[in-house]
Amino acid sequence: MITRRGLAVVAASLALALGGRLLGLGEFYGLAGGGLGLVAAAFIATRSGSYDLVVTRDITPTRVHVGSPWRVAIVATNRGTRRTPLLNVSTTFSSAQRYARFALAPLDRGGRAEAAFRLPTDRRGVFTLGALIVERSDIFGLVSRKTEAAPAAKLTVFPRVDDVTSLEGVGVADPIAEATGPRRVGATGGDFFALTEYEQGDDLRRVHWPSVARTGRLMIRQEETPWRGRTTVVVDLRDEVHDADSFEDVLSAAASVLLAGGSRNGLVRLVTTGPFDSGFGAGRVFLDHLLEILALANPQDDIGKGGLAALGRAGRRTSAALAAREGPCVLTTARGARELGPFLSGDPHAIGVVFTSGSDKMPAASRRRQLITVPVDSRGFAAAWGARRTPGRARKRSAVAK
Repeated sequence: MITRRGLAVVAASLALALGGRLLGLGEFYGLAGGGLGLVAAAFIATRSGSYDLVVTRDITPTRVHVGSPWRVAIVATNRGTRRTPLLNVSTTFSSAQRYARFALAPLDRGGRAEAAFRLPTDRRGVFTLGALIVERSDIFGLVSRKTEAAPAAKLTVFPRVDDVTSLEGVGVADPIAEATGPRRVGATGGDFFALTEYEQGDDLRRVHWPSVARTGRLMIRQEETPWRGRTTVVVDLRDEVHDADSFEDVLSAAASVLLAGGSRNGLVRLVTTGPFDSGFGAGRVFLDHLLEILALANPQDDIGKGGLAALGRAGRRTSAALAAREGPCVLTTARGARELGPFLSGDPHAIGVVFTSGSDKMPAASRRRQLITVPVDSRGFAAAWGARRTPGRARKRSAVAK
């Protein structure tokens, strides 16, 4: 492929040839021929000589949140017998708004070179990392030959997450969920509960050998069905209650609670004012799906006032679990705090998280134990979450007081 510089040389050569024709100057013909010959020689140089170069690209980590480091490593290896020429390796990011370019020095047989760069993670969303291009050009830069070493890739930056280590007092523990929900491969299935005599079909891996030695009969360990956590996160996405900072804070808090609830294979559920309801699920793939939904979320301007309260009332009518058993964590701002009633009333496990700015005032009816407030753009969600009062803590304090 001829470059812009090569096109300029060709155009100048043609102009010199035309000038020589009009002015009758033979020197111009010589200059024109030299320019065209130089371009022809560049074509031959970039296409002659074969080499076996393998260029790979490794992106770590595979999943990243806002503010986390994201590294791209490029490794070039000469697997051929001939020395490679001088090459350029380049790629683009975020719709070609940013790019990375490296000069790759000639490599001898078996030679290896590495380079790395970091991708920006200052905002969430789905971005395109362009194809990895290996370019060979002549010494004058007139002609280039490009080869695609790696295809373009879609990369997702998830919302920022805070270290939420405890979900005490939020959601419920459900013994039935273990039987109906997905389970981790290799999970033990519960805690030791009792011993029973062996029956045909029992798993011989659960034989309790000390009891066999003592009784002379095959005894099988019975394990108690474990209680599995169920966490529902309700996110207010209405445009009328958010500004740019509060919207990002709400998404960040939602991602933090979902990750904490999904740890140890717990069941999690994401509900938004869209309305969107993921249903309960577990596992890394399901969590990544929910995080990607949050990464692509935008403020919604077609829901109208009362959309959050309507979601809570609908939950009461259609699913007693959502309003009365699931103990949802509801995320909104001070402008939506008045609509938390259908979620918080009568449910000791429910909790409302309200993000406030300096000019916001909380309604008096919303000042209750089940509500925590976090200043917008303060990154104080983890601290406020850890300091909240839970039903368990309240009972302990009452017992101490008595």
